[in-house]
This record gives sequence, structure tokens and C-alpha cells, in this order.
Amino acid sequence: MLTDKKLARERAANPKTFITQRLSSDSLFHIATHKYQGGEYTPLDYLMNPFWLWCSQCIPNTLLKKGTKGDGSDDFVNSTIAPNLVTLIGLMFNIFGYMLISVETNFNLKGEIRPWVNIACGITLFLYQTLDAMDGKHARRTRNGSPLGQLFDHGCDALSTPICGIILSTTMQIGSNVTAIYVLVGSQIPFFIAQLAESRTGTLQHSMGGIFGVTEAQLLTIFTHIASAFLPMSFWTTSIGTLDVIGMPHVEVQPNTLYVFGLILPSGIYMVVSTMLTSASDFRMYLELLGVFLPACILTYSCHVVNPKLMTLYPHYVIFITALSLVYATTQRIVLI
Repeated sequence: MLTDKKLARERAANPKTFITQRLSSDSLFHIATHKYQGGEYTPLDYLMNPFWLWCSQCIPNTLLKKGTKGDGSDDFVNSTIAPNLVTLIGLMFNIFGYMLISVETNFNLKGEIRPWVNIACGITLFLYQTLDAMDGKHARRTRNGSPLGQLFDHGCDALSTPICGIILSTTMQIGSNVTAIYVLVGSQIPFFIAQLAESRTGTLQHSMGGIFGVTEAQLLTIFTHIASAFLPMSFWTTSIGTLDVIGMPHVEVQPNTLYVFGLILPSGIYMVVSTMLTSASDFRMYLELLGVFLPACILTYSCHVVNPKLMTLYPHYVIFITALSLVYATTQRIVLI
């Protein structure tokens, strides 16, 4: 291991770049020597894990190669399919689902959706989830795991998160309003926080106390898509009351807003707060958080107060600027580990 670190340090000090060196030598060294450590599994993770393992074993491979221990514990296989290709295929399924429902509704985040489109979106998300769980297992089976593979995997996850948020917003008939921004922020910032915490603790948490995590959130979203195929179009926008009990009688509560403000945002806030309390905080960490929260707050304030018609006039620009900004900040955090 000492030799590997010495070699990594030498290569990081003399990188071959096309124009200019994008990352510092220390960052390149940390990437080369980084070891992935996953967080606590949830009961549903343990339940799904045999299925994911079986799927990864279905990937075409050649003869089993014997390891050095001789007891079979470190045996591995060769495969012409790289783990990163498995990750990329999963991302393509997500993009296909996004294009399918967006074209169906003319990119308006609401509108008439044929039942088979809802079902297709649920299937594409399930395929993405499965392939995302398979790539790491395939990498270990073929001894192709690497820090760069983790960067690619998490980079695709960072891009998939807002895509899933837009698809879910469209399914729930949220439309071009600020609630769609809350969906994006409420799902992407916890992902960013998890990456930021990993740089401090060395462990990537993907659940809240080992009870509710990414797997549960994805399966709940899949169920939402499938259920929407059998629900009337008006279900998500039907009034179920107001917030008169807290002095806001003018605020109407609908199933879609209840989903966002009663589930997505509270879960995201809990993830952020719990991560901050369990991670070693310093000035740099707060600075990075400010770099994510400040633009999100400014954009939300602009849509709420400065110009409430902003989302109506330029919905696509606002949505994509928000999504791409969050993805950029998250991928930067991933690269810096």
C-alpha cells in the first residue's frame, strides 16, 4: 500500500493534461487513493440485496479466475462489460423516462399523461435503481473497482437526481411553479450533504439512521408513478383543505403539495441537520454549504417575492438553471472527495 501511495503521489505531481491542470496534486492523490465506504443499510436494502447480486451475476462473463487465498473468497471473473457501462446504461434509462413524460406533457410539468407513460416511468426508474446497485457488485466480481469508477457512478447519480425530481413533479401535476424548485432542492441538497460528509468521515451515508434511505425513496417514487396510471388526472390537484389551522386559510393543500412539503422537504431537512450534527464541521464546510444554499434561497425568493411570474414566463430556464447549478455543485464536491 505504501508503494501504491508513493506511485500515486508521483503521478499526481506530474499529471498529463490537455490544456491546464484542473485539480491540485493533493486532490488527484486523494482520488487515486480513496477507498469507498458505504453507510448503514436499511432493512429494505438487505431485502433487495440478494436480487441485485443475482442480477449482477447475470452480466456475461468468462471463466472464473482463482484468487491467491485458495479458499474462494477472492476468486473473480473477467467480463467484456465494464462496470461504468452498467452505470451509464442505468442513466440512459432515466433520461429516456424524462424524455418520454416531458414530450407527453410538452415540457410543462403537468398535463394529460397516458397510463402506459406513468408505468414506463416507474419501470425506467426501477431499472436505473437496479443497474445502479449492480455496478458496484459487478466491479468487485471482476476486480475493476476504482476511485474513478466511484466518481463516475456518483456523478451519474448526481445527474439522475434532478431528472427523477422533474419526472416526479410532472407525474404529480405540479406544473411550472416554485413547488417544482422545492422538489429539486429537497432532493439534491441532501445528496450534496452526503458527499460533503463523506469528505469528513470517510463514509457515504445513504439512509437516515438505517431506517429510511435512498432505496425506500426510489421505491416510493416508483409506486407513485405506477399508482398514478390508475388514478384520475385530477387526483394530485384536488383540494383536501387549507392551512387555516396555522393561520393561513389562503393556502390550499393538495396531494401533490402534501407530498412535497410533508415528505420530500422534511426528509431533506432531517438529512441535512443530522449530517451536520454528526460530522466534524469547520469554516470550509460552512462555506461550501453557503455556496449551495445561497443560490437556492435567492432563486426561491425571486420566484416567490421579486417576480412570482418568473416560473410562468420562463419555466424551462428556471428549472434547468436550478438543476444544472445543483448538479455542478454536487459533482464538484464528488471530485474533491
